[in-house]
Amino acid sequence: MSNPATTSVDAPTAAQLGAFCWIELHTRTRAQARAFFTKVVGWTIKSCDPNACPDGNTYEEWIASDGATIGGMMEMPEGVPAFVPPNFVTYVNVADVDASVARVPALGGKVLMPPMDIPNVGRFAVVADPTGACVNLFKGIAPHGTTAPVSRPGHFCWNELMTTDPAAAGAFYTALLGYSTVSMPMPSGEYTMFAREGAADCFVGGMMKSDGHSCWLPYVCVPNVDACVAIAIAESGRVLHGPCDVPGFGRSAVIADSSGAALGLFTPAA
Repeated sequence: MSNPATTSVDAPTAAQLGAFCWIELHTRTRAQARAFFTKVVGWTIKSCDPNACPDGNTYEEWIASDGATIGGMMEMPEGVPAFVPPNFVTYVNVADVDASVARVPALGGKVLMPPMDIPNVGRFAVVADPTGACVNLFKGIAPHGTTAPVSRPGHFCWNELMTTDPAAAGAFYTALLGYSTVSMPMPSGEYTMFAREGAADCFVGGMMKSDGHSCWLPYVCVPNVDACVAIAIAESGRVLHGPCDVPGFGRSAVIADSSGAALGLFTPAA
């Protein structure tokens, strides 16, 4: 991706700072991913202006059943090692991308892609926390960056950090993004929720220990997790976890398409 001249952007509102504002699938098998996720989740797809994405990478957007644009999809960027599987990438709103990126090394993280502009969209950078989980820091030009997780069918409703070291990851995100944390016992172990600065009851994501690699996993709200899992299996997908009940919250599962792109599914409790 090229690095055009810096774009002037408006600061996110206080209600948007620290919120996950966009989810994007990077894939090496675009046609297969398009067919799989539209059938499983019920999304439709819209192709964007080819000039909107640098380096000739055609960008497509996911559209929920209510007509809302909730995410995007593009070919895996050049330079990504072959061992990195297709994945959903999370974007989080920050007040100043460059200032946030400058703090990352001192907090134990790595800058994987320095700040750059997406013309008429905003400015972003890619960083990794001390355990290796990647996240995109973003400051958009309205209306970009105003999407927020919501429990409506087809919308992204939650982001979950699976990490090999919850203490190190938690310290990184609380320092970088101003989150506070609340932990609770769960059948699978302690679960930590991140709340935005100044909004202790506004949780934007969760964190739990992983014995594998560290990554952020987005969840999409669906009317019936079990029905979506059955479709995923019929479409040559895999079930990575569940379906299972989350006491007091709802029912969840984690699936992946045949290329390995993982996505969480969640049906809220009545």
